[in-house]
Amino acid sequence: MSEYPEGFGLFVVEHTTSASAEDVYAAFLEPEKIAAWFGPVGWHVPLDTISSDPRVGGHYEFTMVKDDDETQTSPAVATLEELREPFYIRSTERAHRELGFPEDLTMEVRIERLSAEDGAGEGAGEGAREGRGADAATRLTVKQWPLPEVVFEPATEGWRSSFTKLDAAFGA
Repeated sequence: MSEYPEGFGLFVVEHTTSASAEDVYAAFLEPEKIAAWFGPVGWHVPLDTISSDPRVGGHYEFTMVKDDDETQTSPAVATLEELREPFYIRSTERAHRELGFPEDLTMEVRIERLSAEDGAGEGAGEGAREGRGADAATRLTVKQWPLPEVVFEPATEGWRSSFTKLDAAFGA
C-alpha cells in the first residue's frame, strides 16, 4: 500500500548547473534571486509579490504570473520546516484543495557540490563560474509530495524550463 492517496505520489526532478551551491540555495530564499529565475519560460515572479523569512518556522510567498496574460497566476505560500545552508531546504506549501490536493504539499530541495569524478561536466552549462574551477558544478534535486501523478510530466517540463532560467541567472 502506498503512503500517498490514490493517484498521488512522490515527484522528483534533478538538474546539474554550473551555479554555486550557495547561489542555488539563495535562489530559493532571497526575493531578488527568486524573481530572477523562478517559473517556467513564459512566466515570471514579480518582486513585489515575494515575501521571505528564511529561517526554520519562517516562510516564503510569491506569485508566478504568465507573461502574456497577467490574469493567469499561480501563488505559492510555504512554511520553512528545515534549513541546512547551503545544502538543504524543506518546506510545506498550503494545499490547493480547489485543485483536489488532499493535504499540504511538501517540497524538499537538496543541493550537492560535484567534482569531475561525480560527472560535473555533464549538463553543467557552458563553463565554470569564475573562481570555481573548470570542473565545479552543483546538483539540485527537487522532490514534491504528494503530487497528482497526472501532473508529473508537465511538472517535469516546468521545472526543466525554470532551470534554464536558473542557469542563465547564476550559472557560467
